[in-house]
Amino acid sequence: MSHRKQEFHYIYDASKRGLFHRLQMAVGDLKEAAGLYKLWAHLGWRDQTSTTKRTYLGYVWHIIATVAQVVILGFIYGALFEEGPATMMLYLSVGLSLWSFISSVFFGSFNVFANYRNFLLARDIPLPLLIFRDLCGDMILMATKMMGFVVLSVVFLVPLNASAFLAVPGMMMIIIMAFPVKLICATAGTRFRDLQFAFQPFGLAAFLITPVLWREKFLDTHSWVSVYNPFTHILEIVRSPLLGETPQLTSYYAVLSMMVIFWFVGIFVYARYRNRIAVWL
Repeated sequence: MSHRKQEFHYIYDASKRGLFHRLQMAVGDLKEAAGLYKLWAHLGWRDQTSTTKRTYLGYVWHIIATVAQVVILGFIYGALFEEGPATMMLYLSVGLSLWSFISSVFFGSFNVFANYRNFLLARDIPLPLLIFRDLCGDMILMATKMMGFVVLSVVFLVPLNASAFLAVPGMMMIIIMAFPVKLICATAGTRFRDLQFAFQPFGLAAFLITPVLWREKFLDTHSWVSVYNPFTHILEIVRSPLLGETPQLTSYYAVLSMMVIFWFVGIFVYARYRNRIAVWL
């Protein structure tokens, strides 16, 4: 029994139960998992490319599908909101690409540990490695979808604005925040398998009340719907710079606050229930 505890110390270590020890072990797992970046980057890439395995165009299909979707919606919503098709297409391409990432992080991460159950139980690995793996796959998919925006920018001859470089720190903030969110969701979802189904309606509702397909100015006196929507600020710190606009400081403050809160809660939750995840599987 002692040999097994030593072999699988990442998923079972009940010898010490103090809070400080749990936090120390949790931070150690995070550091070791981050150091294995070659492994989780390769696995994340393989997870994504396997979806188009043995197709003629491979991963290019994601770009084609994104462009086709944006073109169709651009004409429809451009006519509804009296916006130029080109302007609406660029707006939608960024919004839909970012939302695919946001929805995957906040509403699609409950089964991360459960999906990799066999991989987890067969190898002595730090649990956060699976979070890095899943997050890497989401980033690859988002980057692929963002290529649709690049294609449309070239087609419509959109000039590169200096504000576009602000999208880089904005994207980094979102990615840094995404890790603890996935960690919290994966831990809770392993214990309560109903969460993935319970949050599906919330994901659709969040999509509809977030300015992904529409602009905030159309709300008029009901602008509070987007102002107090955290997903609006997550979108704006990346979408606004890419569209040649400067994001409001309020959006940066909101995302930074969420990032700090999620990291604090994420570390505590993982440290508290780290030793139980394998049992819940």
